[in-house]
Amino acid sequence: MLCQYGATMLPADPFIKAHTGQYPVKWMCQKLQVSRASYYRWLNPCEELSEAQALRMRRTELVHTEFEASDQVAGAGQLVDLLRNNQNMQIPKSTVLSIMKDLGIQAKRMSAFKTTTVRDHQARTAHIKNHMVDKLGRRDFRSCRPGAKLVGDITYLLTGEGWLYLATVIDLYSRQIVGWSMDENMQTLKHSDVQDPLSVLEN
Repeated sequence: MLCQYGATMLPADPFIKAHTGQYPVKWMCQKLQVSRASYYRWLNPCEELSEAQALRMRRTELVHTEFEASDQVAGAGQLVDLLRNNQNMQIPKSTVLSIMKDLGIQAKRMSAFKTTTVRDHQARTAHIKNHMVDKLGRRDFRSCRPGAKLVGDITYLLTGEGWLYLATVIDLYSRQIVGWSMDENMQTLKHSDVQDPLSVLEN
């Protein structure tokens, strides 16, 4: 929490003052998410702030407000946009980073990893011809004509409604995507589309 303008006193401020001899002020401010500027303003209420100090304090409060409103997932770049759109305040990214460092805050990183490749050790693949290997057994991803060599892959997208899986087919002659398909179920997508590239090309 941050110290507000006026006579409002936050519980964190007297706590910091009482423990100044035991812990560094900077460390306590970071742990309690209180800006040092706000703390020192509370500590010296009669001290007139310079224009630069007042601006820094105002920016600090706005950064903290937008950071909390984002559920602590907004990084510096996103906060710059949020401050411009929601607060009509243009703050350089470097300043936002500096304020975040002073506050001891950083964006939460959500895990967005899902396993999409599972090896089937029971699968019989000896009869499958690898058309990416030349006569000498070397891998060759060049193609001299359209449709001669196709490669495919599955990726995943995290949406507001869950995971969405995307299968693509690329023609190595043009290096362009010649077909794609999407599905909410990776297994359905893998068996119906990826193993049969023509079904993707029909899209």
